[in-house]
Amino acid sequence: MRDLTNANLMYLKAFLFAVIGVVLALLLVLRAPSLTTIALLVLTVCITVTRSAHSIRARFAARIVEMSATMQRIHPTPSTVAIHT
Repeated sequence: MRDLTNANLMYLKAFLFAVIGVVLALLLVLRAPSLTTIALLVLTVCITVTRSAHSIRARFAARIVEMSATMQRIHPTPSTVAIHT
């Protein structure tokens, strides 16, 4: 399967995942209405969001390191230029 590149389709996919998630969460709470169920559901969502945000930051950090290394090769600063005598 090809990567999804159309921005409108990406938004549609995100919207559908959100709708499905909310519907499933409501069904779970209606099936077992207790504070424990709600607390575990909230905890699961928080962990998932935190992990997703962390992986996005890690990918961007890796890209910044790559760009920095490339820039150092293209335009070395005086501290990175080797002194040959």
